[in-house]
Amino acid sequence: MVMYSPAISRKPLRGWLLLLGVGMVFGPMRALSNVLAYADPPMGTAFAKFPTLTHTLLSMDVVSLVLALGLSVVFFRKLWIFKRAFTTVIVYNLLVPLVASVLTSLVTAEPVVPEYVGSWLGYAIVAIPWLIYVHRSQRVRETFVNPLWWAVAGFR
Repeated sequence: MVMYSPAISRKPLRGWLLLLGVGMVFGPMRALSNVLAYADPPMGTAFAKFPTLTHTLLSMDVVSLVLALGLSVVFFRKLWIFKRAFTTVIVYNLLVPLVASVLTSLVTAEPVVPEYVGSWLGYAIVAIPWLIYVHRSQRVRETFVNPLWWAVAGFR
């Protein structure tokens, strides 16, 4: 009887993956700062004027924080689902600002601020090459091979 032997990644994070790893550390911090921004006094007035909108935006930022934390775990555990998780987080982070801007514009009757459009375009310009790299790189294919049970069981 042949026992199943999973392909456990022994490859270190090197090359462009190191730069991506820095993003995996700072991504959750950025998402946490977005969530904590709702505790500022100006947001208190926003909660009073537009409670449903503000709670919706807060919930989208909390989901972003959870996704960023999950992606970091997947990245540093070198799990095989990294490509899917990375794509999900990138698509979510591309769609949420658009949805938030449209919702804010509809509820407050103010036009979309051009700075938001510029920052969204900047994010898209940076995100698309990373998506291409993650999906086409041989290094990524050889590094992220650990099965899910490997992370759940706490193996390294």
